Amino acid sequence: MSNPNELDELITGTFLKPIEINKDLGSLVVIMGEGEIKESKFTKKATDKDGKEIEIHIKQLNLPIQLNERDRIWTPNKTTIENIANTLGKDRSKWIGKKILARIESQLIGKQKKDVIYGEVVEDNYRIIKSD
Repeated sequence: MSNPNELDELITGTFLKPIEINKDLGSLVVIMGEGEIKESKFTKKATDKDGKEIEIHIKQLNLPIQLNERDRIWTPNKTTIENIANTLGKDRSKWIGKKILARIESQLIGKQKKDVIYGEVVEDNYRIIKSD
């Protein structure tokens, strides 16, 4: 018998995509590791110490998670990273095993409206944990 998760992975790839999140209710994901901070393919313009315009690669957090018992890599946005760090602290080793309610919001990015994943730390009963 074939493994249906293998087909899911071919369709969606390794990275978490908005289409995988329940648009009405959100989806529960579990953080499985500390993740890695890497340079992304995206750049932003900046000015160096001499006033010269340069491009800098934006860094991203590649966070291993599980969604519906499937392993994924999530690159949470700055707002989500701040939500998690403010609730659980900046030591990512303490994030492992914690549950995040991932939800979708439509946003204008450039000239296109796109679905963006946001997340907040939750307890088992889906109650959102707010930082003090």
